[in-house]
Amino acid sequence: MAAVQAQKGSELIASAAEEQGAACEEATKTIVQQSQALNQSEQAASELSELSEELKNSTNIGKSAEEVASAAEELSSAVEEINRASAQIMTALEQISRGAAQQASASQESAAAMAQIEKGAILAQNNSQTSVERTRAIADLLFTNKAAIDTLIEGVRASADSARASRDQIAALEQISRRIDKIVDAITTVSIQTNMLAVNGSVEAARAGEFGKGFAVVSTDIRNLARDSAENADRIKDTVKAIQDTIATVRLDLAEITEAAVVEMEKNRRISVNLDSIAKDMKDVLKDNEDILSGSAQITDVVKEVQAGVEEIAAAATQATKSAGEASTAAHQQSKGAEQLAAAIEEIASLADELQSG
Repeated sequence: MAAVQAQKGSELIASAAEEQGAACEEATKTIVQQSQALNQSEQAASELSELSEELKNSTNIGKSAEEVASAAEELSSAVEEINRASAQIMTALEQISRGAAQQASASQESAAAMAQIEKGAILAQNNSQTSVERTRAIADLLFTNKAAIDTLIEGVRASADSARASRDQIAALEQISRRIDKIVDAITTVSIQTNMLAVNGSVEAARAGEFGKGFAVVSTDIRNLARDSAENADRIKDTVKAIQDTIATVRLDLAEITEAAVVEMEKNRRISVNLDSIAKDMKDVLKDNEDILSGSAQITDVVKEVQAGVEEIAAAATQATKSAGEASTAAHQQSKGAEQLAAAIEEIASLADELQSG
């Protein structure tokens, strides 16, 4: 808005300057015409003076009076031309004075607008300087965050690889537990078979009577061992089953951890790409802020130059007003002198007429 106001003031100043220029040209032309009229009036006055001298010694009063009247008429015509030129000059001076007043008013408006522009430019310069500093700080922070995100991506990738390796190890443990389960099943089968053999041994020992008592004791011990083996096999089987359940749970947890790590790693990759894009945008923002800073500094310099020009225009307008006033006073004095001269010429013409009549 201040720039528009300043431009408007400049246009008014330029328009007033054009009007003043046209008025000066017109005044110059009129002054030339006035100078010619003055030369004519001086020549006519000189002739009139000579005729007056001749009239004193002339024997033909009527002819001399007629010549005096003719010279007075020429002088009157020249005086009228001088008066007309003076009126035109005064009109031109009024136009020049009016243009100077418009220039002075427009200069004040332009000065106020330029002061506002300078204030805005300084504010923009300070804000852009702050923006440049903040943008640089943000750019540094983005670089640090991107480095941290890249490090995090590597850590998540290592964690995912470790989880995959652990999942493979869990799968191997599961295979081992299945083999242990089969071995326990085989031990259980052997225990059953041993128990059956022990029962058969007890039956045979009973048939043997006195001779089979020792074998019966051995059979009982074997049957007890088979029962213990079966019980231990059951406990081992329960333990293996618990291990298998735990392995299944761990494997499921590892699969979820691996999947979550992959998802997180992908998210971090997207974040890293976005940070790259933001960093690029921040470079553009930093460049724009630096351009604004440079432009505001240039605006401040230009405003100072314009202010100096406006001050010169204001001083010139003041001088033009003063000069126009002095010229107008001189024109009034000249017009007054021309009026007095016209009155004197009329008196001379009247005397010439009286002489002719006499």
